[in-house]
Amino acid sequence: MIKRVNLENAKKIYKEYMESDFSDDELPKYEHFVELIEDEKEIPYVYMEEDVIKAYIVCIEKNGYILISHLAVLKKYRGQGIGTKLLEEIKEFYKKEKAIILESEAEDSADEKRDLQTIIRRQKFYERCGFIPYNNLDYELTKVKYLIFVYNLQESTLTNQELKNVIIESYKDILKNKNGLIIKIKGE
Repeated sequence: MIKRVNLENAKKIYKEYMESDFSDDELPKYEHFVELIEDEKEIPYVYMEEDVIKAYIVCIEKNGYILISHLAVLKKYRGQGIGTKLLEEIKEFYKKEKAIILESEAEDSADEKRDLQTIIRRQKFYERCGFIPYNNLDYELTKVKYLIFVYNLQESTLTNQELKNVIIESYKDILKNKNGLIIKIKGE
């Protein structure tokens, strides 16, 4: 079950999980994170089974598009199908919206062979869950290269240009450093 969390629980999730699940360049500073939650520019949720938090997700909800800014299964529950259940619930939860967008580190951002295997495994997981990779976008957020995946909730499919515009619009009130987002359509 997906449940929206309040500010106090979002702060706990940040301190207890997000700080260790994400690198410094993938995570907003704590004060900025709190501000984003307070202003409802990012919406935090947890995935629970039998009243136990097993995963969390932070979303940017803008103009009918849902951009997942952070998603993680708690370490002790990884490899148990929790991520699949979470994404299925998210699709159902947002079924009246246009699309769900998520970011996965690009292969060329890997430091070591193990990192590369993790990145490839994560990308294949998103594809198995029905998300379509948009390989024609060069996308960098806070100096980390990402591959964008989209799950269309309506009949239409986003063009590269539409997706680029949605991402820019989604992050315009989120990023403190406006130069932190670089997105180009390959060949432009």
